[in-house]
Amino acid sequence: MEVPDQVLALAEGVRAAGGRLFVVGGAVRDHLLGHPAKDLDLEVHGLDPTTLAGLLSGHGTARRVGRSFPVFKLMVAGLGELDVALPRGQEPGLDMIAEAARHRDLTVNALLYDPLSGELLDPWNGQADLRARRLRAVDPDTFGQDPLRALRVAVLAARLQAEPDPQLARICAQQDLSAQAPERIGLELHKLWLRAPDPAPGLVWIRDLGLGPAVLPGVALTSDRIDAMVRAAAQADLLEESGPGPRAALCWATLLLHHADPEQVLDRASVHSVRRWPVRDRVLALGPAPLRLPSDDRGLTALADNHRIWLALRRHAAWHPASPALTLLARARDLGIATAPLPQLLQGRDLVALGVEPGPGLGRLLTALRAAQLAGAVGSVAQARSWVQARIGCAPPDEHEPPP
Repeated sequence: MEVPDQVLALAEGVRAAGGRLFVVGGAVRDHLLGHPAKDLDLEVHGLDPTTLAGLLSGHGTARRVGRSFPVFKLMVAGLGELDVALPRGQEPGLDMIAEAARHRDLTVNALLYDPLSGELLDPWNGQADLRARRLRAVDPDTFGQDPLRALRVAVLAARLQAEPDPQLARICAQQDLSAQAPERIGLELHKLWLRAPDPAPGLVWIRDLGLGPAVLPGVALTSDRIDAMVRAAAQADLLEESGPGPRAALCWATLLLHHADPEQVLDRASVHSVRRWPVRDRVLALGPAPLRLPSDDRGLTALADNHRIWLALRRHAAWHPASPALTLLARARDLGIATAPLPQLLQGRDLVALGVEPGPGLGRLLTALRAAQLAGAVGSVAQARSWVQARIGCAPPDEHEPPP
């Protein structure tokens, strides 16, 4: 497993202080699956919180969170923020490694890797479950310490293409997620949208475990809706705008078609912007009503004036794969309006320069000019000036005269 030099240096410091540092959880699991690790979680054995805090201060900026089970958020140059935890269950006489891992949710996440020795520790047979694509609780008695784990199981089932064993499914179905923070709900759902090759298994488990009302209120997870989500996810690498924001927006927009109150669901998952891309605004602007496909270029340009046209047409294609939505999207790309509306030919200041008095009349004239542009009656700046001049009783400017 490849570990950054900054983490190796920290591991050396921990060893010199008499402790041992492990990479734990999902990073180890993903390494065994041949996937790059998205996040590195670290666990330090053999040191007390005060000693560890002093050690961490020499490797970055550390802040402690949690009282019962201390976790340090360590900001490391070049890596960002790392979680560095102390293990639970350090009572004398216990196997420290197994007891610490017992408090993790699933056996496939209860793996530890020593970056200095290269040793992989698997006290709860997680590798066997990983090979069998089986999700199993490490300890049914500790699993429910965090009810959100039930949602994580549904999401991980999709990400790993694995299946919860019957005991785990029963435990998850008993969890009450109604009091969980929206930010935590949203984080797990975005992993489903952005990291799962196919979101369908996750949505099916959310439905079958009875988690839907708590995490996706009012969303009927029917086979038609789930099939539409699969088709939306299949378009993820083809979008006209790149990045996680547009991908998340397509998933949310597809999921919320026909929903009576999209804001309720977006609030429940604390959906706002993703890397400054306005997911919430784009989804709400599109609305939950089915799209009436435009029949010509004029209709396309009008649609682009109100929505991200690629988002509207790709959502329609996800629900109606036999429709001409993607053909219309190709035409929108040709027209240059797939990701933004036609640019305004004139601004308010341009109308003032042409002699239009500031005030409500100027706004009405701009609106009428925009309508003429979208209708194809005005196609250039020169034509727009002439159009305005004609409506304020002035002669059109000489064609050879430089624009004002």
